[in-house]
Amino acid sequence: MRQAFYIKNIISSFNSPLSKVRWDYVKKTLISVFLVGLLGVVSALMLNYIDRTKTPTNITTEPISININKDMSLAKTFDIYLKVVVIRDGHIIDTRMDYKDPILRNFYVLMYNYFLGGRAAGKPMNYVDDNGYAHYYMDTESGTVNPQYIGIAIGNGTAPVIPTNAKLYEVYKSTTSVDEEPGENSTHMWINYTATFYIDTAINISEAGLFIDSLDSYIYGSESPVRVYITRDLIDPPVELQADDYLIITYTIYAKKSGNFVENFFTLIHNYLLRNQTYQMADYNDTSGVQHFYVDTESGGYNPVAYIQLGNNTTGFDFYRYNLTSPIAIEKANVRYEDHTPDNITVCISALFTFTEDYNISEIGVVLRLDSDSSSNIAYTDVLILYIPLTTPIGVTAGQQLSFKVTITLSF
Repeated sequence: MRQAFYIKNIISSFNSPLSKVRWDYVKKTLISVFLVGLLGVVSALMLNYIDRTKTPTNITTEPISININKDMSLAKTFDIYLKVVVIRDGHIIDTRMDYKDPILRNFYVLMYNYFLGGRAAGKPMNYVDDNGYAHYYMDTESGTVNPQYIGIAIGNGTAPVIPTNAKLYEVYKSTTSVDEEPGENSTHMWINYTATFYIDTAINISEAGLFIDSLDSYIYGSESPVRVYITRDLIDPPVELQADDYLIITYTIYAKKSGNFVENFFTLIHNYLLRNQTYQMADYNDTSGVQHFYVDTESGGYNPVAYIQLGNNTTGFDFYRYNLTSPIAIEKANVRYEDHTPDNITVCISALFTFTEDYNISEIGVVLRLDSDSSSNIAYTDVLILYIPLTTPIGVTAGQQLSFKVTITLSF
């Protein structure tokens, strides 16, 4: 049985009622993006090119580079929309809708560190908590007490939004009492996050944000919980409120069921970066089709390691795919990042293969090897997170070496 995780299709009206969604325990794969990327997370990652620097026609020991560049930008993968409703004396007096709100750098750093293999590769990036302190680690399951939960905050700051914002500029109120409502249709998945704030004084609200609460930033047995913001949005013009008003904030994160990231990737992001404190975890499938819920990192766990897997047959991309059609080889990947621009992070995942037989490579996957239990034991589990079917197969000959590289751009 499987649970499905869903993210809201904002193309439909904010005022249209969501159909009731249930987690289906029978399907074989898991949920998807959010944020995808997750941040956001799975739509329209474009296969820009396959650059073969040499044509592998003869046996050679010289490595041939195969570059597969993926563009995972906010516009193509994660969309986050904000809706603001003011209730006064039992009546709606103001409604605001803000489309395509930005995701902060923090979200993509956490995604890269733990769900693209950066931490295990020894190349972690730092994220910043709401007190301005930098951290590199996220301890989940064994060795941590408080799990991470999503929260919503409102404030009256007016400074421009930049990707490195670590909090709202002037926090008025925040809450982790957030309702989570998933949904889907044939092309999209989505989640609504809604919080209601009682206003106890006259105030103008001009900013809102999503944050992760009680993230354990300590890698050993004890715990160091921090609050990490993943969005910040300006409300312009500000919402003018009076004492005894109610302000309802709804964030909607949605993703398309197309691209190259599969549902598993977004399930992992949901469970550890985007889940409210009452919603149960979604299950994901390993490459054998067995279902799991947990990812145990740091103390008592095993940080997810990225692998590249190759296959010589494909039935095409399927958002619910959990393995390659015909796998022939898998190698541990080298992972690095480039953070040289103010609006994106480039992630490079590469591996070197030596072939003992002739093959036509027609499918490529990125697989995470992780710890799928919640105890101090380690349950090694392989999970497919990204799948690329090749329109033109790559012919390889016994004795050849080929280096495959997947490049992913995470745009703020």
